Amino acid sequence: MLVDIRMKTGFFETKAYEMLIGKDRLVLSSKEIGSDSIIILANNITSIILKNEKVPEIEVQTEGKNYQGSFFEKIDFEKLIGVLKENLSVKIICEYEGGKDYE
Repeated sequence: MLVDIRMKTGFFETKAYEMLIGKDRLVLSSKEIGSDSIIILANNITSIILKNEKVPEIEVQTEGKNYQGSFFEKIDFEKLIGVLKENLSVKIICEYEGGKDYE
C-alpha cells in the first residue's frame, strides 16, 4: 500500500513523502529530487500511533527516533490498520472515535 504523507522534518518544516507499507518494513520516499529514502524495519518499530485529528496523523516510534506525519487526504483507518497488521508485527495505537489497540 502506498500513501502520500507530509512528514515533519523540523520545528515548523514538513516535506512530502510517499509511505510504502511493505513486508516487515516501511519505506518513506521523499518527493523532492535528490532526497534519500528512509527505510524503517519492523523490528526497530516500537509502536505506530494513528490519530484522527482535523488533519489525520501518523507517528512511527522507533528506539532512536520518532517519525511524525500527516496524511494528504482522508484515510480509511480500518483499511490502513489491516495493511499494517498484515505486513508488520508491531503495536498499533488508534486515537480516534471507535478506535482500539491492535497487537
